[in-house]
Amino acid sequence: VNFSPNTTKTKDNPIIKPLLTKDENGVERAHKWNYRSVIGMMNYLEKTSRPDLAMAVHQCARFCENPKMSHEKAVHRIVKYLMETSDKGLIFRPDKKKGIECFVDADFAGCRSARRSTSGGVAMIGQCCVKHWSKTQSTISLSSGEAELHGIAMGCSQALGLQSLMNDLGWKLKLKVRRDTTAAIGIARRRGMGKARHLDCTDLWI
Repeated sequence: VNFSPNTTKTKDNPIIKPLLTKDENGVERAHKWNYRSVIGMMNYLEKTSRPDLAMAVHQCARFCENPKMSHEKAVHRIVKYLMETSDKGLIFRPDKKKGIECFVDADFAGCRSARRSTSGGVAMIGQCCVKHWSKTQSTISLSSGEAELHGIAMGCSQALGLQSLMNDLGWKLKLKVRRDTTAAIGIARRRGMGKARHLDCTDLWI
């Protein structure tokens, strides 16, 4: 993907809205560069030093099999965002006193084709981002509270794995998972369960 730093208009946000779909009847790509290879490079970049790309790369990676012009434009946007933010990265200053803090979020039925929700989150030790994720949920949520609960369960799973790793390294760290939705927090604390009892075998181990 070739862009000139002097002539290309950069972007301050890597995500195209509305979110991408399969776009089966969309316009074929005009340029035949290796879409899958570029996504692989972006995936490596977001896993190692640029967690701010996670959601955007996740969206583009879903359509590597038969990308259309709409998907190509989304990749172009990520590249333009990288040009704008080439001086950004991660700074690691571990702080054992603060322990592990995990911040999670989820949309509700954000995928317009499959109507599945997307969970995302970031795990911090002190002020250091040590783990992040963005993943389409495997099941279809019936409410925003259920989608958020899936996000909390995924965050707890990721954070517990990180806590176990730090224990093996000799760091005994406390763990906090932070969430801003009243419905999901209420379900997780077993308040007002109602018809949400079907979640007992998937998410209510937290």
